[in-house]
Amino acid sequence: MLIRYYRGFMCKSVELSCRWTLWRHRSATLIDGIGFVYGNVASVQHGGTGGYVSSCNWKSDDKVLTVKGQGGAYLYQIELITESGVRCGPYGGGGGSAWTSSRPGCVLKYFSGYDGTRIDSISVHWSCPSK
Repeated sequence: MLIRYYRGFMCKSVELSCRWTLWRHRSATLIDGIGFVYGNVASVQHGGTGGYVSSCNWKSDDKVLTVKGQGGAYLYQIELITESGVRCGPYGGGGGSAWTSSRPGCVLKYFSGYDGTRIDSISVHWSCPSK
């Protein structure tokens, strides 16, 4: 099994069109694959092709403030929550240990992790205003 490191698609501009507006994933009992859309630009999908395809979108001026999940040997479940209260998920199944990632005053910037035929691990990266 090939396991590779990935770093999620990250927009270099601060323009509104570069904000995340859609979350795509493949899941059943765990998270098989993930991808994102910034305005009209889609990221590469990471992970495998198993599970069911679904997506969740929000307005371009909304921001993801909280990411929740369950993980162990793999990423079993994930949920994104935006500033306006849009809840994407939870997707996937049960298993592993529950976790929550958020930073006061910060917004989700990108994910990194390892994938093969599924999402093996994930790290959440935040963008925080400098003081």
